[in-house]
Amino acid sequence: MAYALSTSAPVLAPRAKLGCSARNLRKQPTAPKAARVNVVTRANAAAGEVPDMGKRNVMNLLLVGAVGLPATSLIGGFAYFFVPPG
Repeated sequence: MAYALSTSAPVLAPRAKLGCSARNLRKQPTAPKAARVNVVTRANAAAGEVPDMGKRNVMNLLLVGAVGLPATSLIGGFAYFFVPPG
């Protein structure tokens, strides 16, 4: 960095430029894109692998029970924030 010597404060010389140059902002040429191939993925389940309604209900109850305890404690802490100290 060049400083002018005539003043006590450092001053940038005229040849030192700040900011960006328009030459660096030009878009660079890119290689042509390869042709895209459409791939359709489909998944089928066998009839024997689908759980019956009883098993689905049990799984839903387990999910609600597993999420319910942490969610209840978080909601309780959030509600306690709004209780004025007494």
